[in-house]
Formats: sequence, C-alpha cells, structure tokens
Amino acid sequence: MWNCYILVIGLVEPCHLVYSNRSVILEPGVYFYIGSARGPGGVLARLARHLVGEKRVWWHIDRLLKCSSINIYGVFLLKAINCDCEFEVTRVFREKFNYIPRFGSSDKRQDPSHLFKCSNLVECLSQVYTLLESIECLEEVIYAEYRVADVICFDVNS
Repeated sequence: MWNCYILVIGLVEPCHLVYSNRSVILEPGVYFYIGSARGPGGVLARLARHLVGEKRVWWHIDRLLKCSSINIYGVFLLKAINCDCEFEVTRVFREKFNYIPRFGSSDKRQDPSHLFKCSNLVECLSQVYTLLESIECLEEVIYAEYRVADVICFDVNS
C-alpha cells in the first residue's frame, strides 16, 4: 500500500495564495507537492479528491489547486518501509529545489515545506527520479502521468 505521494503541478500564470497567515505569489513553473493519506481510502482517495473540481477548501494544497492556471502533470506513488515518507522526501528535495515555506507542512514542524519548485518539467522529473532512488526506505515508486483522457503509468523500479 502506498503511504505518500508527490503531486506534479504546472502553474502557467502567477497565483496569489493565502495560507496559515501567510501571503505569497507563486510564479509560473513546476511544483511538487508531497502528501500522505492515512485515513479511509488512503492515497488513492486523497488523489481523487485533489482531482475533483469543486470541493471544500481544507488543506493548503486545496488553495493552490483552485488557481485558474493549474495543470496537473502526474503523480508519484510511494511506498516507504520503516520511515516517515514525507520527511524523507522533504529531506532530499530541500537540497535540490526551492520551496514555499511552511506550505502543506503545518502538521510536521520538522519539515520546512511540502511544496517545492522547479522550472522545466522534463529536467525536474529526471531530478526527482534520482532523488527518490537515493531514499533507502522507499520500497516502491510509481509515476502516473495525468491526462484528462487517460492515465499512463511507469514503474520506476524496473
């Protein structure tokens, strides 16, 4: 069972966000949101919620997904054994990518953010693959490209 995910988001135009008494303008680029779902339905239910257009704004990511110029490119599904998946991914991402302070990590004070920024999709995905391979406790990593018409899956363990 997957215990966390990385949502790959494209932002075409600047987006003004207000969250946790912060105000920030996100510039166009590629963003990686690290999330988990320990409740009913797990990661797949959480991702389905993210992809629904109309919903109650609850998490920081809900605010970002309401921006008008959002494209969801895909998602990494991660299965970690004997570690905190979000913490480990955050640890390696903060060495490579810029991040939006305290975004999505209000319940994990040790993590500076769960939203990281990159500029070029192809280069960013390559960097993410390399970073995820360096995390020893990740047992399984799958990338699914998201398109409204279909979903294409790649098993990065092969």
